[in-house]
Order: sequence, then structure tokens, then C-alpha cells
Amino acid sequence: MRKKKRSGHMLTFLCVLFLLSVPGRQTMAAETLDTMKVSLDLKEATVKEFFDIVKKQTGLNFLYNSEEIRNMPPITIQCSDQPVRPVMDKVMEGTGYTYQIDGHFVTVTRQQKDLTLRLVTGVIKDEKGEVLPGVNVYIPNSTYQTFSDSEGRYKLSIPKEACKVIYSFIGSTIEVAFPEGGTPLHKDIILQNDIHIDEVVVTGYNIVDRRKLTSSVTSLKAEDIMRPGVTSIDQMLEGQIPDMVFMNNSGEVGVVPRLRIRGTSTLVGNREPLWVLDGVVLQDPVNVSPEELNNPDYINRIGNAIAGINPQDIERIDVLKDASATALYGAKAANGVIVVTTKKGREGKPIVNYHMTLSYKRRPRYTDKRINLMNSAERIDFSRYLVQNGYDFGSAELNVGYESLAQQYYQGMMNQEEFARQVQKLEGLNTDWFDILTRDALSSQHSVSLSGGSKETRYYGSVGYTIDNDVIRGNKNERYSFSMHLDSDLSRMFSTSLVMIGNVSNRQYSIEDLSPLDYAYNASRAIPAYDGNGDYAYYKTRGNAINEYYNYNIMNELANSYNKQEGNSVNVNFTLKGKFTDYLKASLIASYQTSATDQEKWWGEKTNRVAILRHSEYGTTPASGEGSSSELPFGGELTSNRYRNKNWMLRMQVDFNKYVNGNPDHYINASVGTEANSTKYNAMGSVYRGYYEDRGRQFSYTELDDYPYYKNWLQQNAYPTITDDLTNLLSGYATISYTYKNLFTLNTNARMDGSNKFGDRSNEKLLPIWSISGNYNISEHAFLKRDWIDFIMLKASYGYQGNMMKGQSPQMIIRQLPTNPLYGELVSELLVYPNPNLRWEKTTSTNTGITLSFFDRRLQFEGEMYFKKTKDAFLTKTVSSVNGVGEYLVNSGNISNNGYSLALTISPIRTKDFDWILSTSL
Repeated sequence: MRKKKRSGHMLTFLCVLFLLSVPGRQTMAAETLDTMKVSLDLKEATVKEFFDIVKKQTGLNFLYNSEEIRNMPPITIQCSDQPVRPVMDKVMEGTGYTYQIDGHFVTVTRQQKDLTLRLVTGVIKDEKGEVLPGVNVYIPNSTYQTFSDSEGRYKLSIPKEACKVIYSFIGSTIEVAFPEGGTPLHKDIILQNDIHIDEVVVTGYNIVDRRKLTSSVTSLKAEDIMRPGVTSIDQMLEGQIPDMVFMNNSGEVGVVPRLRIRGTSTLVGNREPLWVLDGVVLQDPVNVSPEELNNPDYINRIGNAIAGINPQDIERIDVLKDASATALYGAKAANGVIVVTTKKGREGKPIVNYHMTLSYKRRPRYTDKRINLMNSAERIDFSRYLVQNGYDFGSAELNVGYESLAQQYYQGMMNQEEFARQVQKLEGLNTDWFDILTRDALSSQHSVSLSGGSKETRYYGSVGYTIDNDVIRGNKNERYSFSMHLDSDLSRMFSTSLVMIGNVSNRQYSIEDLSPLDYAYNASRAIPAYDGNGDYAYYKTRGNAINEYYNYNIMNELANSYNKQEGNSVNVNFTLKGKFTDYLKASLIASYQTSATDQEKWWGEKTNRVAILRHSEYGTTPASGEGSSSELPFGGELTSNRYRNKNWMLRMQVDFNKYVNGNPDHYINASVGTEANSTKYNAMGSVYRGYYEDRGRQFSYTELDDYPYYKNWLQQNAYPTITDDLTNLLSGYATISYTYKNLFTLNTNARMDGSNKFGDRSNEKLLPIWSISGNYNISEHAFLKRDWIDFIMLKASYGYQGNMMKGQSPQMIIRQLPTNPLYGELVSELLVYPNPNLRWEKTTSTNTGITLSFFDRRLQFEGEMYFKKTKDAFLTKTVSSVNGVGEYLVNSGNISNNGYSLALTISPIRTKDFDWILSTSL
């Protein structure tokens, strides 16, 4: 019942967010001022005192410039139970000020030379219909100025007199003349095709005009890197990002690749980049230890934070590579940040899109040119050569193939005629392991989306289904996904955004120890798969005890085992934006993430592994009594792991962007914010023996005294392993940049994190992370203003970041354990050894670069050099076991990374309907 109750609360919460996101008619404003009444008795009162009294009586909020209203004359007024509107009109009359009402907000502004303002709204797009965020909209030599938002929408108040409005973006500027008039206007703008959406950079905290970009960022449109047969966006990044190393040590479906951005900043910590979805940091469904992630032999079949996102729902990817770009994300971003932006709805009639891809994977064949393996006759000849020349096989098993026959012949277990007959049979066997263990696989992806909306509300929704079949028989990755994005303008001042993304997945693999594809490549073709009766043909493999050998057949192992995983996740982001003036904005972002992952691994009683534990073949009851060494007398083995991950985040941010005193030569852009984040991670793992998968998932009853080894194993593994982890993070951050004539831009970023994972020493809990950067747009000089030069830009950055390992503490931590049967009392063990001298890993990075674009973006070049150095790097030091631990973490390493990247893009043909793009990078 508790689960149902929680589900009900979540449904209610989502419904409330949805209702808040849908704009209603703003009739409350007029009704409020006409119906709310005040009683006043003021004499020579200040305007602020008047506002405070009205607010106290009505609940109205007044927005004004405190410096300007100081010049307003004192107020003397007496009234009793009068409506607010006539009182406001009387107070403002003759003062040179006016007011506007929006809901419960009253904005007081100075009248512009007694001119009535009118509102101009619209959407700015390029010739291909792509919306353009960050377009500068302003009236020259005035204070009237704004920018288009992420949807390309803009709102600008202009005088009723005739005037000219400038629309400027990435080197392209148009001028629109508005005639005299007093009514609101709607003007959509189409900029020329030299303007592209990839000329802005999405960092997750801000949208940055690339002309003012001072850091190292590579931006990609998702549609440009889509590849059939690839089901996750991280796999699509292979070969697309300069300075990114893509490593995949398995060709299985759904396996997570390793990504390294500009080397590594740590030796023992997590080296993976940080994934960000629509401005919110994503959490991995399972906390895999850094030791496993950094192990080159580890194959991550679980999936990462981005694995469940349908690539068809993704609009763009921005990879942040240097400290200047990643500083706002704090200590967790030392390995780089990958920002993913999902698709949004657009104004217009509903549009339904259906996308389908089919992919065919051909299984390996012995006839393939790249597969040069011996057939049975060749393998027998090779074995014969080794045996005849007295090759020492050492501890190798000789229980199959020619070696087994030769051993039986030399031991007199068969005569020469039988030996020759058996050898001849093996020479013509040619078992096709590729055909037996693999298949030609057909996979598909399906996605249906619906988008559209009005000026007030835009929506995007999609559902998707992916079935990715592996060439290894039985292996597959299946995913159901959904996405919903709803943007609403509540009023001229406030807007909201609600995003919901979720998925359900089902993965099935063979158990890692079996590795069917490796077996097919390495097994001799002179080994039979079936006997003369069509049953599995077995050969002997060595057990754990001396002179113990048990039957083995790879197909029997696969038929009586499985490794499956089921998972689901839901991400909900709600954003409330407020635009108080053309230059002052604020946003509140609340997010909630939840994921559940269940894994099961089963070895059946017919497998070789269970026979080794049982110390007898299948169908033979193991010996009982004191002499029995069986650790699994009946049934099989089931390993079950359950993971639950929940995270919430709350971020408040204020943005300021303005030309200084209306002078377009000086531009300031600043943001300051605070963020609270909490992650609750639970896991429970158990190993069960005596399990029967084919008998209703039941367990056998065993007389434990008959099997002392099994009894001892049960005592040591009687209880599940439970992990209960809570991570809290409180952060503050700020960024400010100054631009002079689009010629120079200087930027600085800073962030400070406090976490319960940083230990309990107050002076070590907080580490300031900062960066400073700048760029120089050489092409803005008059002598370089040429039609064939788009822009020439130099940039440089320097930053300082830190990292702290989890599980470290200056104090000793003791874990309390249950009653020990040997001692008959409660016991404890050492969990964390005290490490009071451990310091932060500190990484400094320097980046320099040049960006060139010529001939209307048909020829582009970008080159960068970077230097990254980590001091006090964590290393493990072996210590005496008398300390209670075998290893100790110390600051005794230094890491240096440096390199360069060159990227060249040529667009020989670019039309409205066709683009031919050639690109290369080094």
C-alpha cells in the first residue's frame, strides 16, 4: 500500500506542475485593481512608504528602480475603502511615472518623454526555419534592448513614434523600420542563411553567443551524427569530437564505451565525463566503482546516465573541454562535460513525424577474409607436429581433440587402428562454431513524435521502441522510451517549461565467463558440438580439486544459464523563468530523477560451473557426511542485485545582460546562482544456492549437517549485502563577462561546493573552483572587413579545479555488525581507516586556440593547444595488515597532459535542400 500512496503523491505533483505550466487568461490583473480596496491617511509620505502600505493591505508586489523613485514628490492622500486603481492613478498623476499591471505585480517606470510604449513581439528564424536564440534586438542610441530566448522569441518595448530596430547575430545585421503607432505589433524575422543555430553554445547554465565564447567547446547537431544501428548518443560520438578518445572493448549490443576528454585528471578516481541533460546533471543508474570503470578489461553492460535517452529526442550536443567551460559544474566536472539538449515544440499546426531504421549485422564466417582460422585437418596436423616433436604442454588440459587421442593411444587405451580411425573422423569434422553460437541479426528503431503549439504554449512529445539484437545468440537490448516537453508563456513576465523523459529497458546477455564469441574464435574446429545421437558432445575440464574433471559443452552452459537486467528511469525538470526587465532575468529549476535496476545471473544444475561446486556430475548425488566437500549439493546458483537511485536538484539563478548606458560598444553578461542537490542510492545484493529455475523458481531443502562445506558457505553468505548512501551537495556559482565592440571578451567563472562527502574538516570541505578566459575577434577590425572573411578569433583560458575521493575521512569509521556465531556476541569491523592528511587533487589547465571562417562558412578551421597538470594526485600505498587495511590513499602523484587538435570543415555545396560537408580532425 505504501508504494501506491507514493505513486499517488507523484501523480498529484506532476499534475500540479502541468497545470502551472498551462497559461491562463490574465484577467486577474484588471479585476484585482478594480476590486481590491485600500484605506490610507498619509501626509508627506515617501513613495516607498506608500508602496509598502498598499502591499500590506492588498498583497500586491511593486517593482521599481529605487534610485529613480527618490525623485518622486512626497505623497499626501486620504481615502477610505477605495479601489486601488483610482488611488494609483491619483498618486502617479503629474509625477512623470507610469505603472503596468501583470497579475499581482505592479511595475513602476519613468515615462519616456511622455511617450506611450508599445510592445513588439515575434520569432527569429534562419532561412531553414531553425529558431535563433541569443539574437540582439535593440534601438540604436537608446536603452531599448533585448535578446531572443531559446525558442527564438523576443519582446521589445518601443516608443509610439517611428523608429528603427536592429536585429544582430553572428555577423549578420538587419534593420527594420516601424511606423508611428500605438498598437502592439508582431514581427517575425528571417535572417540570412549565414546564421546557424550552431553559432551559439549551450553550457547548461547559459546560452553563449559563439562570438563571445572564450572556452573550448565542440558543438554538434544530433541529426548530423545519427547512424543506423547505433542506439545511444554516446556511441554516436565516436570520431566526432577532437580531443575525445573513444574506447570500446566489446562489440556486444548496449555496452557503454569509455570516453576520455583530453586525457585523465586522476589515477584512481572516476575518469568518465559528466553528462548533463537540459541543464541538469544526470545520475548513473548503478554506482560502479572507479576501480572497475578504470579497469581496461571491464565491460559495462549496465548502462550509463545517457543510455536510456532516445537519440531521436536529442536536438544538439555540446562538449565542454577546458576548465573555463566546466568550472560552473564544480569538482565533478574535472573530466569534461557533455551537455545534451532535447527537442522542443514550435509554434504552428501539429506535425507528426515517424522515424524508423532497420539495421542488419552479419555474423562472422570462417570464409571471411579477416578470419584466418585453421580447419579441422589443419588443426590436427598442427597438433600432430607438436606431439611428434615432444612439445611440453605443461599444465594444459589434454582432454579433447588429437592431444586426448594421442594420450589414450600412448597409454594403451586404444590400438593404432582405432586411433587412426578417430583421428580421421576429427580431420573431417569442421565444426562451425560461428554458425552454432552466432546469427545474422536484424535490429530496428521506431520513434513517433508530435509537435506544435500556439504563441502561448508549445509542445513536443514522442514515444520510441528499440530492439537491438546481437550476433551472439540470445543477446539483445530492448528499450521503450517517452519524452514530453511543454513550454508556456504565463504572462509577459513569466514562462514555464516542463520536461519529462523516461524509459524501460530489458537486457539479456550470456554470462561473462562463457563469452561465446571468444569461444567461437578460439575453439578448435576438431571439437564436436554433438555426438552421434544428436545430443551435446562433452569433453572434460579440470575442477577445483586434484584429479577432478567434469563435462563441458558451451551450448549446454548457455542453455542452462542467463544474465538478464531490467531497468527503468524517469527524469522530470520544471523551470520557471521571470523577465523583470529587458536586461534582468531569473530562473528557478527543480528536477527529480529516479531509476531502478534489477539484475539476475543464474547457473543451472546442469552446468559445468555447478558440477565443480557440487563435486559431482549432473545426475550423480554428491558424497555426504564429514568427508563431503560439496558447496552446492542440489540445484543451481542465483545472483540477484537490486539498485535504486533517487535525486533531486533545486537551482536558482539570476541573469544580467546589458549594454552599458545603452552604448553598444560595452556589453556585460553576468549570472549568479545557488544549487542544492541530494542523491539517495540504495543497493542490495544476494547470492542463493540450491535454486531451481525450472521448478517454479524454488529452492531445495538440504540437510546441512550432511554437507559441512555447504553449511559453512551458507553461514558466510546468509544475509544480503546492503548499500545505503546519501550524498548532499550545496553550491554557489557566478560568471561574468565583458565585451568591447565584439572585439574583445573577458570572462571569469567561479564555483564553490560543500558536500557531506568531503570529510569533516571544515577547512577541507570547500574548494573554490575558478577560471579566467578571453578572446580577440581580429576580424572586427575595419581593415579586415572583407566579404570573404566571416571571422578570425583567438582565445585563451586558464582554470583551477579539484577532486575528492568518496569514502575518505580524517576520523576512523567503525561498522557495527550483527552477532558473530563464533563469539556469541555483537561485533564490529574497521570500515574507513583515518586519513587526516589527505588533500584535494588539484588540476590546472591552460587552453589556447584559433578559429577561422571564410567564404560564407564554406571553409572553417579550428586549432587548439592545451596543457593540463594535476598535483597531489591520489595513489594507493600498500601498508602492513596490522593497520586493519592493506592499502592507504595518499597524495603522492603528478599527472601531466598536453596536446593539440586541428579541425577542418569544407562545404563545397550548400543549398536550402542539400548540404555537402567534408570534415576532418587531428
